[in-house]
Amino acid sequence: MTITRNGRPVAMLVSPSEIESWKATMEILSDPEWVADIRRGVRNLDEGKVLSEREIEQIFGLKPGEAAPVIGPGVKRRMRPITRRPRGRA
Repeated sequence: MTITRNGRPVAMLVSPSEIESWKATMEILSDPEWVADIRRGVRNLDEGKVLSEREIEQIFGLKPGEAAPVIGPGVKRRMRPITRRPRGRA
């Protein structure tokens, strides 16, 4: 919600959950390693370098349909980055 004075925006009313979301985003964007990971992930998607749901389950040792662990800011990474060639290429 935007608060105006004489028709001009002077303040905004934002929910606490939205502020927490902004804080999390700023934490991620302030970490060059996370930003590099995100860019690498987007590049892999653009190049078709993706894993199937079954491959992800195997990597994490999950049963079909079981949720994968969350890895984010403040959580130690326990795995090396996953890289693989796009399907159909040598």
